[in-house]
Amino acid sequence: MVKVGHGGTLDPLATGVLVIGVGSGTKELQ
Repeated sequence: MVKVGHGGTLDPLATGVLVIGVGSGTKELQ
């Protein structure tokens, strides 16, 4: 469900924070 450009941590809290930055960051990376 969660799309991450890099292998992030599987921690629920960490993933939630990553989604915010990665969600918009992934579009720029591709």
